[in-house]
Amino acid sequence: MSADGTTLQTMASCEWMYADVAKGSVGFHELSCLNPFRWSGPVSFQMAISDLEQLVKRDSEKSRPLWIKIPANTGVSIKVNNIQAGIEYLMDEDPVAKAEKAEQIRRREQEEKMAAAREAAERLKLGEEEVEAAKNYADLEEENLKSLTVEVENAKQLEDNKKQDMLVMQELWEQAKTATMTQLEFLRHTQMNEIKAMKVFEGAEEESQGANEHKCGADSRKNAAEEKLNEAMNKLQEAKKALADLRGL
Repeated sequence: MSADGTTLQTMASCEWMYADVAKGSVGFHELSCLNPFRWSGPVSFQMAISDLEQLVKRDSEKSRPLWIKIPANTGVSIKVNNIQAGIEYLMDEDPVAKAEKAEQIRRREQEEKMAAAREAAERLKLGEEEVEAAKNYADLEEENLKSLTVEVENAKQLEDNKKQDMLVMQELWEQAKTATMTQLEFLRHTQMNEIKAMKVFEGAEEESQGANEHKCGADSRKNAAEEKLNEAMNKLQEAKKALADLRGL
């Protein structure tokens, strides 16, 4: 027991007496509580409770009413109906028991406060961990967002490049289409020119055949003329020889 409990144990006292005494023909029941010799005298609560616990075991005593003074040697008395009620009253009014009960309540409240504090500290720690986890998650999400933004920008740039390539391809297609049309037109003119050339060639070929036939006729006439000329030359030679012969004679 603590020093405060020892002080309470020393200072706390009570006394009791039977409340059914002096009821005979020569007794004065109403004045019995004023007789100091009928009281137990100042005793501690523990002692009074111990004495009454012995009495409550006796059938002849346990139903008797009591007067109880708290503290002892005071003019204030409380009446209870039987020994057990007196025990319970003393236990409820025992300052040491009250102090112990109060101490138990204080300790329980302190333990509850400490438990609440520990729980609060754990919740705070858990909250801090959750905040840290949320912060890390937020940082990760921010990094993911940055990466996603870069990917979106890259995709947008790629889309712009594709659009630019499509425009270039469309322009090249138009140019190729124009060039193809030009080539087709050129081929058409070339084909027409070839057709014209074929017709001219056919005409030239016909003329060449005619010229060849004319040449062949001319060659024949030339050969005939040459033969006639040769005959004439031969005849002339013969005539000159005959003339020479005549002159020689």
